[in-house]
Amino acid sequence: MFRRFLILLLFPLFLSGCSSESSNEKLSATVRQTLGLLQENPQFVMYMSFKNMRQTDFWKTYVSDSIIKAESDLGGMLSVFKNATDASISNGLDEIYISNSWEGENSFVLRGSFNRDKLKSYAQTDTNLYKETFDDGVTVYSHREKNLFFFLKDNGTICASNFPSRIKEMREVKDTSKSGILKNPEVLTAIENSYFKNSFWLVSTEPSFIRGIFSNFIDSKTKDFSDTSAFEIDTNKIKSSQQQDTVNKQEIFLKNISKAIKSISLSGKMSSDLKITVQFGFPDEGNAQNFSKMLTGMIALSKLAASATKSENTPGLKIIENMKIDYENTQTRIFMEISKDNIEAFRGYNFMNPPK
Repeated sequence: MFRRFLILLLFPLFLSGCSSESSNEKLSATVRQTLGLLQENPQFVMYMSFKNMRQTDFWKTYVSDSIIKAESDLGGMLSVFKNATDASISNGLDEIYISNSWEGENSFVLRGSFNRDKLKSYAQTDTNLYKETFDDGVTVYSHREKNLFFFLKDNGTICASNFPSRIKEMREVKDTSKSGILKNPEVLTAIENSYFKNSFWLVSTEPSFIRGIFSNFIDSKTKDFSDTSAFEIDTNKIKSSQQQDTVNKQEIFLKNISKAIKSISLSGKMSSDLKITVQFGFPDEGNAQNFSKMLTGMIALSKLAASATKSENTPGLKIIENMKIDYENTQTRIFMEISKDNIEAFRGYNFMNPPK
């Protein structure tokens, strides 16, 4: 479920707009410390600061009305915490950290204001909620219907997972522990390299996860990008099989791209608009430069296709015109901006009967 959600989220952003401002955002000490509660080798890590986003005009205008639906769509997990502690995305829940492994281990850390007394009384009335208190005084709650285990790490932190073994690991983490992602320099560096850090970000260094994102994108664009040989990243460090002539060109592309890209991240910042950066990390500057050229070519093809089909006035193409792609050292970035005008244009556009 998480992989499908992230794939759908990530690549439509190739059709968005730009932002060229510099980001001086740093990873806070609290966020860094909290990363130690997540598993050491995740397929992805996601962070969202609802506290920061709730204060913005963009959130108040375009996001807040859909919060109730968003909470219910997360498998009911957030609804359990709302009912049990009074904390929700719209009020009380300040931050959420999510990580996932290929074995299906989901880890969640929630930070905010939680009503501990209500949790105790809720555990007595909800027949699906069980609790067990251990020798160290920690009470672990389990919601059988949701396959959810959780406990209060402190008054402002809830740790949760669908695996009891993850709960045990999180219980053992101390403030001074070097654990979880803090023991994984590749993931930690990718997080620190994310352009924006204070509203939301998503990071992965897992090759199979990165390959899956590109595979899904290529499948959706098979007609337009049936020959991906022009987009191969051709460096001395990345060599295709000697049987290239007999292998599907898309498979060669996927093999090369998953070898070349060491990390992928999406990060955003809300204010009166929404600024987003999709970022790709490479082992060297040559790969980063070649990939930026590939993306520039893809955008040029999109513009040509829109012109040929007389669809250049669609909202998406209006945004593409302002897209910015650049690279710096080993990082390639796509800068985009979603403004009020962009959103209103999408809302008012008749996709079933576009203008001719």
